[in-house]
Amino acid sequence: EGPTRWRAAEMMCPPALRPAVVVLLAMMAAEGTSVLRNVYVINRGYEELAERLNSVGAQIEIFRDI
Repeated sequence: EGPTRWRAAEMMCPPALRPAVVVLLAMMAAEGTSVLRNVYVINRGYEELAERLNSVGAQIEIFRDI
């Protein structure tokens, strides 16, 4: 059996801050490219989180819908 294998996914961000960050961290642990949409709650709760995580090795890209 071994450890759980995380898979890339595309999903909407949960409306609460802590679950949203848990989903983000799980996506970072997964192999492949994941997409997390509507991350307003994360941006509101953690200033420049993507930039800070990228500075320690994460690969997060931010896309803004028009």
